Amino acid sequence: MFSLDTQINEIAQKDNELYRSVLGMEKLSYEERQAGIGGTDPYREFDVYSESTSELLKWTASKIDNLERKIGIQKLSFEEIKQQYNNNKERMSHIPAIKPTAGILLSGFGMRNHPILGYPRPHNGLDFRADVGDEVLSTGNGRCKICRT
Repeated sequence: MFSLDTQINEIAQKDNELYRSVLGMEKLSYEERQAGIGGTDPYREFDVYSESTSELLKWTASKIDNLERKIGIQKLSFEEIKQQYNNNKERMSHIPAIKPTAGILLSGFGMRNHPILGYPRPHNGLDFRADVGDEVLSTGNGRCKICRT
């Protein structure tokens, strides 16, 4: 049970740090993922056994219930992520996944002086150095634009 709990926690961490982050979704908090319960003792049916047996059965049942709740929350999270991806599939196809060439990065996103106009303008791309004949790949559903300077 400890191993399963550790595995569920690792999946939850990847869920927050990878999938939700890439899709621009809010992370699920630790408290949300714990799915606590309250109220009366749901395991009092085990009180008919000896104290040590009763404690062991209650502890085991509690851990199993907790694992089931965490798995249920993770399933719901994956469904939410899947829905978010499906709603943004076109946008997601344009997210770069690799470096397009072996050349160095010359400039990134943000304000910079326009090389021709001479005043600051937003730059909405990444510029890499490449020599004539170098292989250049499109990193998503994008275009490679050759600028000879």
